[in-house]
Amino acid sequence: MKIASLDLGSNTFLLFIAEVKNNVITNVIHDETQIIKLAEKVQSTGLLQKETLKRVEKCFKDYSKTINNYKVDKIVAVATSAARDAKNSQKLIDLGSKYNIPIKIISGSQEAALTYEGSLNNLDNLGQSPIVIDVGGSSTEVIGHNFLHSFNIGSVRLQEACVKNDPLNKNDFVALQKFVDKSLKDLPLLNSSSVVAVAGTPTTLACLLDKKDFSYNKVHGKKITTKSLEITFNKLSKMTLLQRKSLKAMPEKRADVIVSGLFILLSILKKLKIKNFYVSAAGVRYGLILKN
Repeated sequence: MKIASLDLGSNTFLLFIAEVKNNVITNVIHDETQIIKLAEKVQSTGLLQKETLKRVEKCFKDYSKTINNYKVDKIVAVATSAARDAKNSQKLIDLGSKYNIPIKIISGSQEAALTYEGSLNNLDNLGQSPIVIDVGGSSTEVIGHNFLHSFNIGSVRLQEACVKNDPLNKNDFVALQKFVDKSLKDLPLLNSSSVVAVAGTPTTLACLLDKKDFSYNKVHGKKITTKSLEITFNKLSKMTLLQRKSLKAMPEKRADVIVSGLFILLSILKKLKIKNFYVSAAGVRYGLILKN
């Protein structure tokens, strides 16, 4: 069966088309990402913005064309944190209907289950109790086989709340630290055989370290030290937005939130005393397609 799976996240919309047989992905046909920033101003207004919805519609128009070209048998789509928070999320669902994309807004626990299964797809030698860290645009999850810790902190949310200067100054760093410390105060020390970081923040980090544009095969499973992450964060946080945009392998539309995303990931790894982690380029869209 040929399935189109859409992960409509708080920062990024992903379209994944694959052939699936007996709950196994047998052939990846198409894998595309567009940065939409669905969470933009949702924290301060409680609403999806008009300009945001224009970006959404353009994306759906593109994705619908691609889906039709590949003649898929089934379309599944889920929206996550920003859609859960927005009072007018029905507008997102209505836009999906307009382009024959049936959207379901899922709970945090449902999102975590899909993330966990999808992220670990095709990753070996992780041991018996891997932990998955998912830094999203509005929320961040720390997920294990039998636990979920979810926090209302993400790259877009943190950027909007704390970063007021370009480049960041001392006040910005103080605000970031306070926000993250408060948000993560209930995260316990967890034991794990390995840690996997998923979504745009770690995949962008992997690309920046290699100085190469995104490639699933190069990024998925890449091992990175927490020290390398810290060095990269320190380097990027001293740059202006324009300087970050000019870096090789930096997606232009992620350059504004990458510092906040890396700070969240770094803070969690330090709190858990993790020295290295693996990057996953899979996630919800993989978990979703495997469930259908």
